[in-house]
Amino acid sequence: MMRYVLAITISTLALLGVTSAQTAASKEKAEEATSALPVYSLRPIELREGIDATNFEAFVKDEFKNAFSKPTHGIRAFIVKGDRGKEKGVYKIVVVFDSKEVRNKYFPVEDGDASESLQKDATPMQISALQKLSTFVNVGEYSDFAAIGD
Repeated sequence: MMRYVLAITISTLALLGVTSAQTAASKEKAEEATSALPVYSLRPIELREGIDATNFEAFVKDEFKNAFSKPTHGIRAFIVKGDRGKEKGVYKIVVVFDSKEVRNKYFPVEDGDASESLQKDATPMQISALQKLSTFVNVGEYSDFAAIGD
């Protein structure tokens, strides 16, 4: 009887080990699949005191859009304004990274500064647009949202 209990215990542990290994492999595959999905970084922005919303929105529709609407090195950005709901009228910058790898290349440390790669890869038009953006708005803290499926 003892051999039987021992055999069942060993078999169960072996199955659990296989299941655990399969689960780890499945988890790794799932992480690889989701790492290839986009990451959306949202930052609230507030107009600086004395800034006219009409002038700001004209800048966004022209200079900012021209600088960031097409992906550059796996990044594009746009500014949105709340249309309905709790944040109606609130502006946000949305930065779209093609993947976690792209985000991590340019922002390797959570809550850290941008890497030198970002400064090297940014176009003169993007640098100019960001400098001008800073004259219009104060930028709040970011949150990154990783896509979990197509």
